[in-house]
Amino acid sequence: MSREIHPDVFERVSKAVRAAAERGEREVQVVRFSSQDCTDGGRAINNFEPEWPDTLTGFAMRAYEFQQKELEPQGYKLRAQIMDFPGGVPGDVGICLRW
Repeated sequence: MSREIHPDVFERVSKAVRAAAERGEREVQVVRFSSQDCTDGGRAINNFEPEWPDTLTGFAMRAYEFQQKELEPQGYKLRAQIMDFPGGVPGDVGICLRW
């Protein structure tokens, strides 16, 4: 089964952003997915290459496109990073929403 953008995504994002802001934070992780959802296995993200979004596929790509269309116009930015390195290779990718 393929992951899809949840219908109440705005409510979920608003709740997460509000809670993080109340804690004095300036970002919150909103998506986590396998680096295998990247055409390069997460290499571009790990190397902070500006074209990393071009490597996304499937749900990861849909989540990125949603952010670009719906959240970026409201001033939100993204930060992507490799969250773990099982066996020395990139594992999960975390996408954080920043404000």
